[in-house]
Amino acid sequence: MNDCDQTCDGLREEISRLRNHHMDLLPTARCAFTHKLVLDEDQPFYVFPSGFVALEAPLKAEVIKHLNEEQKARLETVEDELNILDEKEKVGKLVGKNRARYYDLQLEKGGFIAAECPFTGSIMVESIDKCFTSSLEEDLQYEL
Repeated sequence: MNDCDQTCDGLREEISRLRNHHMDLLPTARCAFTHKLVLDEDQPFYVFPSGFVALEAPLKAEVIKHLNEEQKARLETVEDELNILDEKEKVGKLVGKNRARYYDLQLEKGGFIAAECPFTGSIMVESIDKCFTSSLEEDLQYEL
């Protein structure tokens, strides 16, 4: 029981620390997937505590491969609802409950695709046992 209390205390301290955590983003920051300047692109981006920066679309394309079917379905539902609310925002009708719902959905979407850094989190750890093949080996396989 004492170990559990210590673990909970540690988690509380970490959450508290992360609430006050800030990161500086250089104007030269590039997406870890596309190497495009994130500030020049017209799409959201995520900055991870590891220092990696990723544009939303390529990050989603990478992370979605690691979601289960239920998570993929929920993400699709969230994005559909966000698209509807985006249309309301374009005509100035995103107010009150709709605005609150929009922010809640954005947070949920971020929770699916940016819960952790794809280069330093569990996605990387879980993929470590996959075979490494060089592009030369892949080319040779197709020629045989």
